[in-house]
Amino acid sequence: MKKIITLILLIIVLFSISSISVNASMGGDIIQRVDSDISTLNNLINSVENKKDSQIALTTLDANIPSALQHLDESSSFYQLKITEATDMELKRIIGNINENILSLKSDLSQVKQAIDTQDKDLYTSALNNYDAHIANLNSYIKELNNNQGAIDYSWLLWPFLVAIIISVVLFVISRGNPILPAEQLRNQFEFELFKSSLWPLFGSGISYIWYLMTPPGGTFYVLYGPILIGFFVFFKGLYTYLTVARPAINLAKNEQQAKLQELISSKKFENENMEEEYKDIEKLSTEKKKCANCDRYNSLQAKFCKSCGKSF
Repeated sequence: MKKIITLILLIIVLFSISSISVNASMGGDIIQRVDSDISTLNNLINSVENKKDSQIALTTLDANIPSALQHLDESSSFYQLKITEATDMELKRIIGNINENILSLKSDLSQVKQAIDTQDKDLYTSALNNYDAHIANLNSYIKELNNNQGAIDYSWLLWPFLVAIIISVVLFVISRGNPILPAEQLRNQFEFELFKSSLWPLFGSGISYIWYLMTPPGGTFYVLYGPILIGFFVFFKGLYTYLTVARPAINLAKNEQQAKLQELISSKKFENENMEEEYKDIEKLSTEKKKCANCDRYNSLQAKFCKSCGKSF
């Protein structure tokens, strides 16, 4: 009954700690919109980046610009609405700067399209330079938005994940031996138990880190603090017990077993038993015969030539 209660409490603790929601940002909808703007502009550039034929690249760019302009126009309307809703003056300023750059990027892309249609190289070069400058400004304002909204970086989850992987792999390898002595078998059992306890922080940190990577800006993911913290606590507690209590006792038992084995090997009884087995093997070999195919006479098993006709076997 005590074990059942302990298990239930452990499950409750794990899930209560694990269910802590971590918001990537308080202004998630704004960051999501900015992220979609950057993705749209990157896709526009990527659509022509690998085109070897410059004329095909220009034609593709000219065809894709209208959809990008429509997206930026929708984004501008979105930012204008958020400016009116925001109560924080600093946030209003940042959103206003983002909206100005979105409108400037819209103007730059319109000039690029005009330059392609009119084959105006100077206008094309000028528009692209302005586009690059406004992209740089937009990225700087995105950083300001992240700082203002308290976006949290949880990339540190990679470190407990890597530590747990190394621990788990090492323990799995060293616990997979083929020991002979009972003490060595017991040691492998302890090491395998440690390996199983290391799986808690491994899966906890792994799931949390992958979830974090897959969460879009402004989204929500969960950090599984329960499996990570409790898992590492249980593992290091078990490791401490193993190193301070179990391993010295196992080594002592191993030394005693090795001493008994060595004593048995060097004993007269063991030597006589070995000699008796060797005598039986020799006797068995000496009684076994093999038949000569030439003269049908029997010879000893070790004979290389027939003792009657001299034919080699």
